[in-house]
Amino acid sequence: MNKPDLSICIISCNQAQFIEHAVTSVLKQQTGYSLELIICDDNSADNTEQIISTLLAGTAIPFKFIRKESQAGPLHNGKDFFLLHAGGRYICWMDADDYWNYPAKVETQLKFLEQNPDYAGCFHDAEIKSLIHIQKENSHQLKTQTHGKWKFYSQFNHYSEDYFPWHALQRQIIPTASLIVRNKELHGFYERYKDINLSVSWALHLEFIKNSRFRYFNEPWSVYLDHKDGLSKKVNLLTFKLNNIKILEQLLTDSYYKTIIKDVYKAIAQEYYHLLHTREAQELPRKVFNTYCSLYKKWMKRAVEEEITSFKELNKSRQ
Repeated sequence: MNKPDLSICIISCNQAQFIEHAVTSVLKQQTGYSLELIICDDNSADNTEQIISTLLAGTAIPFKFIRKESQAGPLHNGKDFFLLHAGGRYICWMDADDYWNYPAKVETQLKFLEQNPDYAGCFHDAEIKSLIHIQKENSHQLKTQTHGKWKFYSQFNHYSEDYFPWHALQRQIIPTASLIVRNKELHGFYERYKDINLSVSWALHLEFIKNSRFRYFNEPWSVYLDHKDGLSKKVNLLTFKLNNIKILEQLLTDSYYKTIIKDVYKAIAQEYYHLLHTREAQELPRKVFNTYCSLYKKWMKRAVEEEITSFKELNKSRQ
C-alpha cells in the first residue's frame, strides 16, 4: 500500500461539541495529494466516537480512530500518531476545537514544500473566534489567558516570511492547525519530553525547525476557537511558564541549539521575566519569589555575556 502524501491528526478529549467542524474542514480539502486522517482520542467521556463514526462513514479518505483506555494528556495522546501511525511524507496536527477554513490550504502548502526542499515546513495566520465574554467573567486566570482581544494570531505575533528557530525560541507562536512539516523520526523527542503536558506543539515546532526554517503565508486559513474549556484556560500562567522553562532547558544540551545558545539563554530569561510578572508569582512566599528573581538574573547574565562575545567575534572577523 502506498504511503499518503499527508498524515493529518486531530487530537481530541471531550470535544464532541467542536470535533465535527474540525473533521468536516479536512474532508472539504480540494487537493490532488493523497491524505490520511488519524483521530487520537484521550478517552473522551462524551459521544466523540459516535460523531466520528457517522461523519467518516463512506469517506474516501483513509482514517483511523485511536482511543486511549485512560487519559494520558496531550503529549502522550498524540504519541501514537507521531511514532506509530503517521505514514505520510508530510504531517500536520490540530486540536479538535480548531478547524481549517480554506479548501486549498493543503494543496497550497504541500505544493510549496514540494518545490522548496530547503524548508522543513510552512504555516499561516489563524483567525481567532472567542466564545469568552471578558466583561462577564470573574476569573482572573480566564481574563488574562483569553485571546479574545485579538482577531488574528498575527496581531500579537510578528511573523517574518522566513521563520527561523530563534523566532520559535522567542515564542512567536505558530497556530497549531496551520503548520505542515516534513515527517521525521521522533523517538528521541518523546524520550526527552516524556514529562511535559503543556506547550506540546511549541516543543514539537522547536524540534521540527532545527537546522532549517519555515515559510509563513500571511493568510488566515484556519480558525482558533477561544473558549473556557480549552486546556490553556485551565492552567495558571505560573505553571505554564515553569513548563516552558523546562522545555527550553532541554535545548541546552541539544547539538543544534548549542550553536545558537545565546538565543536559548535569552528565551529562558524571557520566560522568567514573564513568570515574575504573573499574579501567581507575586503571591508566592518571598523566599520562593526571590529564588525566581535570582534565576532570572542568572539567565539574563548568561544571555548578555554570550551576546557580547558574539559581537566581539563579529568585530574581530571584520578587521
